Amino acid sequence: MIDEEVTVGHSVNHAEVAKHDLLNIGGVRHANEDDVAGRPNVAGGGDEIRFEVVGLGGSPIPNGDLVPVIDEIGSHAMAHDPEPYESESCHDAAPYLSSQGVSFRNSNLSRLDRRPAKPSVMSHDRLDKILESELSDLREAGTDKGSELVITDVMGAGGGLGPRYRLAGLDVEFIKMNSNSYLGLSRHPAVISAEEFATRRFGAGPGAVRFISGTYQTHLDLERRLAEFHSREASIIYSSAYAAVVSTLTSLINSETAVLSDELNHNCIINGVRMTRPAARAVYPHLDIGSLDKALAEASGTVSRAVVITDGVFSMRGDFADLAAINEVVAKHDGSFPQNVVVIVDDSHGVGAYGAAGRGTEEATDGSADVLIGTLGKAFGVNGGYVTGSEVLTTYLREKGPMYIYSNPITAGEAAAAEMAVSVVDSLEGVELLSHLAEMTNRFETGLVDAGFETIPGPHPVTPVMVRDTERTASLVDYLFANGVLATGLNFPVVPKGDEEIRFQVNADHTATDIDYVLSVLGEFGN
Repeated sequence: MIDEEVTVGHSVNHAEVAKHDLLNIGGVRHANEDDVAGRPNVAGGGDEIRFEVVGLGGSPIPNGDLVPVIDEIGSHAMAHDPEPYESESCHDAAPYLSSQGVSFRNSNLSRLDRRPAKPSVMSHDRLDKILESELSDLREAGTDKGSELVITDVMGAGGGLGPRYRLAGLDVEFIKMNSNSYLGLSRHPAVISAEEFATRRFGAGPGAVRFISGTYQTHLDLERRLAEFHSREASIIYSSAYAAVVSTLTSLINSETAVLSDELNHNCIINGVRMTRPAARAVYPHLDIGSLDKALAEASGTVSRAVVITDGVFSMRGDFADLAAINEVVAKHDGSFPQNVVVIVDDSHGVGAYGAAGRGTEEATDGSADVLIGTLGKAFGVNGGYVTGSEVLTTYLREKGPMYIYSNPITAGEAAAAEMAVSVVDSLEGVELLSHLAEMTNRFETGLVDAGFETIPGPHPVTPVMVRDTERTASLVDYLFANGVLATGLNFPVVPKGDEEIRFQVNADHTATDIDYVLSVLGEFGN
């Protein structure tokens, strides 16, 4: 069956689509049981014409106004008596529809054979057996991710409570304690409005990579705003922070580079380094500045360039790199490397999540990065990633970075939303959100300690409960879920064996009542 769609008017508002979606008159299918034209609803095959019955401005069109259109389509359908999979009736109705101001779209006319196509791929049953065996091993070990929860509705904050979430198949409202949207900006009215306005102006997608024809004004506005926010010369945006990290590392690490990386760095850093061919690489113990100092001394005189790469905030634990201490060690060794020691920091979980002004780990430690990488998809509440630094650096990354050159950017709408989110953070409202977030984080951490749970205290809203056992972690996650709390259990290989935990993430849209309820559920389970 073909899928032809007719839109009445020029404005499509799916929330206002009338119930008469499909008409079936003769060979024209009508999925609605009601007979809008006073004719029987003929079942069976035929050409499908879909109506989105909306007038200009989004108002529903009265049924009576549809009758001439229905009659025209019906008469052509019956006159041609179309065989299954033919579409002449729809073609012949098009001129009349167009004359009535009706746009006629066909998404499937290029298919000569309308019958379901048989898969043309070769069998890979032997590979499937191997993959299924590996999946079974994950399930037996309790380290599989399992099925994904599907959010079907969000209830806004009110009555002293933060937002609540509904999941597919469940009539329960959940508190979300596993969201990266630290400031709750994904639901901020100004952020949503900015995305809607830009999307209507520029369209839903970029249509090309940046250097061809995929750069929109909102991309440039966002890049300028990020550079200003971070007091840098320039910035460059990517489809994700993961892409930003990998693209940056593969561009800056060459065969004359020594790479030094914290042992608990994020997967994107690990894989980014794996994709390069440095002269040497070393992994230093977590946050061990003395070991970093020693590694730089050993690399001195053997390579032209050194790259120190670290997370700002370590997302599984909420602790963070002491950038001031790293800067001191780097300054000590920088003269021994002809092309400098370059400090690269991925502060995706830090920027917008802590520090009185939301500048993340640089602000919290009074240190700095030569190359700062961030995300637009966590505290800023939108999507995408970015790198900020010198004008020379960002220009070089545009010319050399594979994830920038060969991958589409975020949409124009997302860029506008992200720029608005940065502006919110960089305002009095942002300061108030960050202050409330810090207060709720402290309330939660204090409650955990008072209840006898092990945690890693600190100012960042990632607050782990260290369970240190895979089975018990799963049991606690299940108990929280049964009591309306969404939290994430982390087991090996996501975290090292013995570091199994539940990662809680406090958000600015949580209230004191929310925090106290989660603490009460944890207390009922016991430590």
